[in-house]
Amino acid sequence: MRLMQNDTLWSRIKARRLQTNVYTLAAFLAIFIVSTVLYALVPTGIGGEIFIATSTSLLATIFISFIDIYTQYKNFENKEFIDNLYRFGIHNLHFDKKKLLCELITDAKEEIWVSGYRLILTKELIKELHDARSRGANIRFLVCPPWTAAHQLIYDDLETSLDNYIHIIQALSSCADEAGAGTIETRFSAKPLFNDTYRVDDKLVTSPYMHNRDLTHGVISANDFFTYELDRSYRLYQLLEDEYGILWDACPWVLDEKSASEAVDELRSCALDCTYHDKVDIFRRHISRIEENDVQWWDEAGAAPRASQPALAAEKEDESEDDAS
Repeated sequence: MRLMQNDTLWSRIKARRLQTNVYTLAAFLAIFIVSTVLYALVPTGIGGEIFIATSTSLLATIFISFIDIYTQYKNFENKEFIDNLYRFGIHNLHFDKKKLLCELITDAKEEIWVSGYRLILTKELIKELHDARSRGANIRFLVCPPWTAAHQLIYDDLETSLDNYIHIIQALSSCADEAGAGTIETRFSAKPLFNDTYRVDDKLVTSPYMHNRDLTHGVISANDFFTYELDRSYRLYQLLEDEYGILWDACPWVLDEKSASEAVDELRSCALDCTYHDKVDIFRRHISRIEENDVQWWDEAGAAPRASQPALAAEKEDESEDDAS
C-alpha cells in the first residue's frame, strides 16, 4: 500500500529527473500569465506592445516545453522497460522457435539440452541434432513421458508422444559409431514441466507452457506462443538452467545410449505388431533406475511400479505363510 501511495505523477517525474524541466515550464507559464494580465491593464503604447509580444512568444515556448517533457517522460518509460528486460536476461522475443533453434543447433559444438512432453518440435529438428551430434555435441533429453500422470493431465494423444521419442532415438542412434560423435542420455521425470526449454552451448531458449483449447479436438491442451532467447550472464538464464538441473538430478529413471540402441532394435523387430502398451513395456524394460533417486514410479493405471511388483508379491507370500502358521 505504501508503494502505491508514493507512486504519484510527481514521484514518477522525479524518478525520470524531469523536475527541472517542469520548474522551467512553470516559470514560463507564470511569466506568460503576468504578461497577459499587464497587457490587459496597459493595452496601448510601448508597454502594451512589449507585454503582448512577451505573451505571444511565451505561449509557443510553453507549448514546445510541454511536448518536450511529455516526450522525454514516455521515452524514459520505454527505455526503463527495455533496460529492465535486458538486465533480467531477455534480449529478444521470437515467434518462430524452429527457425531460431535451427540456427543455434547448426552452430552447436559442445552440448544441447532438450526438455518437453511430446518433443514435436524436436522431431522436426532431427537433421540439425544429428549433424550436431556427429560434430561431437552431447545431447541430453529431459522428458515427462506419456505413462506418467503429469503428462496425461495435459495431453491425451499418448501414443504420438511415444512415437516421437522412438523416431528421435532411432534417428540419432544412426551416428553412434561415428568417430568423435557426441553422447545421448535421456532421463524421465514424473514431475510436470512448466517450460519448453532448449540449451545450445551458452544460449538458452525457452517458452512457458500456456493452457488453451485444441481447435481440432476441443480438449484443453498446452502450447507456447512466444520464445525467450536468454544470455548466460543474466539472472533468468541461471534460474532456468538451475530448474533443468534440479529436475535432471531428481529423475528416477534413465535411458543410456546402449540401452536406447537395444530398445530401438527391439521396437524395429515388432514395428507392425506393437501396440502402445507394447512400446511402453519395451521402453520400461530398457530404462534403468537411478538408485540415489529411488522414488515410486506410477504407471498410467495408478498401479505400483513394475520393478517393485516382484517384491510386493514376495511380501504377500510371506504374509500367507505367517497366516498359515
